Amino acid sequence: MPATARPCLGERIPIRDSLSYALDLHRNPGDHSFEHYAIGPAAYDNWVKAVETGHGASHGSWWNATVWSECRAMAGAWLVEIADKHSHISAQARKLGSAYKEIAARLEKAGNKEMDAGEKVRIVREAKALEQEAIGGVAQLLAAFDRQP
Repeated sequence: MPATARPCLGERIPIRDSLSYALDLHRNPGDHSFEHYAIGPAAYDNWVKAVETGHGASHGSWWNATVWSECRAMAGAWLVEIADKHSHISAQARKLGSAYKEIAARLEKAGNKEMDAGEKVRIVREAKALEQEAIGGVAQLLAAFDRQP
């Protein structure tokens, strides 16, 4: 659908819900995780600790990188889809979509089992910082989305 087309009102609910859920995951990670596991910034911290204690070349580290990267890539694609359907937030959603694609690329890179632990920690921390910045963009996007005429 071109950016100038007006989407049906039924699309607004899943878009608003998805953005709200992303914010809730970040703001209330304890409500969505289990003991010894984390969501949001603390999950990145757990990953860094695992790498620093010798688990950076493990299957678990690779798996985190793969799954997290896929999730952020899909978030980026979803944001581009939102941009295509909502002209009043198109530029903002595209920029945010690009940010999530960049996070995905960093996370995918961190999955390299042969990578030096220090380099892996650096990349995971970069991804964390980018995501912490991007979540602010999600909050701004939701507010702008709700102002749709």
